[in-house]
Amino acid sequence: MSYFEFIFSGDLTPEYEEKTKLLLKQINEGFVPFKIEKYYDEDISTDKKKRTIVIVSHINVWEYLNLQMQDLKLMFVAYYKQRFI
Repeated sequence: MSYFEFIFSGDLTPEYEEKTKLLLKQINEGFVPFKIEKYYDEDISTDKKKRTIVIVSHINVWEYLNLQMQDLKLMFVAYYKQRFI
């Protein structure tokens, strides 16, 4: 089965935290055709953290996610993954 994987990564800011909460709310309410596979925070220094979000979907939601996160300075990577036999 093939699917799309989208990865956001960047410094954890209050704006990034709000966008994460908004995505979680949309998923919980069933409004979007994707799910958050995982997200985690890494300590960079005593006062800075880096957050990574991995989103998977069976359809290409790149444009939607890009519009949701466009005002943040994040690294955004998209993959199309397909299983080979």
